[in-house]
Amino acid sequence: AVPSKRWIRFPFSMNSYRDLVCPLSFAVGTTEVSVEVSVVDDGSTVAEGNETVSLSLAVPDENSELLRGSGSVLLTIGGSGNIISIASSSDTTLGENADTATVVVNVTQPAFSPITLSITGTGTATSGVDYRLPSTLMIPAGASSGSITLTGIDDPNGEGPEMITITIAVVGVLPAGWDLGTSTHEITVMDDDGPSVFFVAAESEVNEPASGNTRHNVQVRLSESPAGDVCLVFTTRGDATEFSDYIETSNTLTFSAGASGNDLTMNYAISILADSDAEGDETIELIMEDFGIATPTLTSGGNNFSFGLSTHIITIKDED
Repeated sequence: AVPSKRWIRFPFSMNSYRDLVCPLSFAVGTTEVSVEVSVVDDGSTVAEGNETVSLSLAVPDENSELLRGSGSVLLTIGGSGNIISIASSSDTTLGENADTATVVVNVTQPAFSPITLSITGTGTATSGVDYRLPSTLMIPAGASSGSITLTGIDDPNGEGPEMITITIAVVGVLPAGWDLGTSTHEITVMDDDGPSVFFVAAESEVNEPASGNTRHNVQVRLSESPAGDVCLVFTTRGDATEFSDYIETSNTLTFSAGASGNDLTMNYAISILADSDAEGDETIELIMEDFGIATPTLTSGGNNFSFGLSTHIITIKDED
C-alpha cells in the first residue's frame, strides 16, 4: 500500500445481532491500522457453541480513487468450554432385590440441541444377571442434566459384593466448545444372600465329538472361604443317556478347607461321547444334590453354606 498524504476514514461494519458502524482512520503517512473487537458475555444460559462475526470494509465516496482490497474478514467467537460429567453425588450402592440406583449426568450449561450418550457397564457384576442398565441416555435441548437408572436383579447365589463400572460416551460428534469430563462411575451391588455354593452359569453347550470323547467343564463356585472341606454330590437326568452319550468323571467335587481366590471356583467335568446315531440335540440336567458330609459345612465365619443356583443344563449339539 502507498502511504497516504492525508487522513482517510473508512466505515467498518460489524454484523452479529445488529450492525455497528466503526469509522477507521489512516493517519498521514501510515499504511496499516488495527481494529480491536471486544468479545462480551451475552448472558445466555444456553450453550451456543462457536459463533461468527463478519467485519466488512467499505471505501467512502470522498476517497473513491482508492482501489478496494480485501473487504471482509470472518471472526470466530469460541464457546465457553461446556462440560458433560457424571455427578460425584450419584448413588454408589445397589441392592439385589429390584432396588434402584441413580447416576446423574450434568452439563455446565443447558444444551442448544439434544445430546445422546451411550452407556456401558463392566466389572464383576454382570448386566442382565445382576442388574439392568439402559444402553443410552438422551439429554434434551435446554436441560442441564439427565439420569441413568440401574435396577438390581435378585438371585439365589451368595456372591458377596460385586462391582459395576458405568461408562458414558458421546454418540456422534459433540458441538464445538463441548467436552466430556468425568465419564466413569463405580457402584457396588450389595448381596442379600447368605454364603452359598452354586453353578456359575445356568446352561452351556458342547459339540458331540466325531470320534472318541471330549471333556466338558461346568464351573462351580463357593461365595466365600470354607472352614473345612466342602464335598458336593451331583446327579444327572435328561434326554441324553449316560454311558451312551456321556460319562460323569466323578459324581463328587471337593473344595479344600481355607480355599480362597481362584480356588473358590472349580470345574465339574463330564465326558461327552461320540456315536453314529442322528439323534438331534440332547440335554443333560446336572443337579447339585447334596453335601457329601454329615457335619455342617461352614464358612470361615461359622455360617452354614446353602445351595444357590443348583441346576445346570448342558446341550449336546448333534454332529450326525
